[in-house]
Amino acid sequence: MTKKEHIQYWLNQIPEDIDVVTVLFNTKHYAHSLFWAHLVLEKLLKALWVQNNTENIPPFIHNLLKLSKTSNFIPT
Repeated sequence: MTKKEHIQYWLNQIPEDIDVVTVLFNTKHYAHSLFWAHLVLEKLLKALWVQNNTENIPPFIHNLLKLSKTSNFIPT
């Protein structure tokens, strides 16, 4: 896969996950909604990570702060 395809892989999953966040939030399942929102942010950060790094595979982590820093989204 090309770099663009890897980025698109992560971005393509986000709209459906946002729908899940909305449904869970609207039905007052706040903890589950927050979990899915975390997944949305993680996928966005992984797309940014691929864009801003030489490799096409982001690290296998779920730490949003570390992903933010290593994707150059926020300064270290």
